[in-house]
Amino acid sequence: MLFKPGTQVRYQSIGILLAAEIAQRLAGMPFREFLRRELFSPPGMPRTSLGLGGRRMNQTPSSKDVYGFGWRVTPGGFGRGCSERTYGHSGSTGTMCWMDPVRDLSFVLLTTRPLAESAPGLLRPVSDLVSESA
Repeated sequence: MLFKPGTQVRYQSIGILLAAEIAQRLAGMPFREFLRRELFSPPGMPRTSLGLGGRRMNQTPSSKDVYGFGWRVTPGGFGRGCSERTYGHSGSTGTMCWMDPVRDLSFVLLTTRPLAESAPGLLRPVSDLVSESA
């Protein structure tokens, strides 16, 4: 272990991809099915999944954000100068990208800082500057 449980949180997508591949090979079934049978069904959690679990976005708990084809399409969700048709994504590892088709403008900023740290002091201010400068 890298740290005592309950003392830190670290997100890393490559770890879940490796775990999924190992589980699929050992169990001889798709990872989604393995999770359903072995992890979520025994404690009576039939509506729990990793990712959407075959559901549509409108079948998941409500959120103020709207998504389409994996992209956030919530108006006003990115830079202050972005049009209402802007779509994009921000990630837990301090990444943000968006495309504004009305203004023919795009933005990509990748950091290694957690989103909670990078969003207020870097991602949002730089996104605002770029969106308002064009």
